[in-house]
Amino acid sequence: KVQDYSLLSAVVDIEKKELNDLGNDLMERMGSGILLLCVIEGENCQLYLKVSPDLVKKGIHANALIKQISELIEGSGGGKKEMAQAGGKNSKGVIIAFDKIEEMLRD
Repeated sequence: KVQDYSLLSAVVDIEKKELNDLGNDLMERMGSGILLLCVIEGENCQLYLKVSPDLVKKGIHANALIKQISELIEGSGGGKKEMAQAGGKNSKGVIIAFDKIEEMLRD
């Protein structure tokens, strides 16, 4: 928990194409919260960020958050208010991205 929000951030060992299905399943179980998943393939990585509809209504938008953390993985990303993705070439930045999203939710 960060502030009043449930946050789940994890590196997952799945194919990139499976991120959406896993994200939907986990968000359904969480009910309300922010989900940040990462797949690492060598030096490259993919971030997947999902925000529950109730938090989107409170002004927490996945596309805004992903833009701020994608630079930490030397990448870029975008998406919609409820789901966004970013690809990058610095997998070492993933842990920093996990810390950064917590910091952003506290502010």
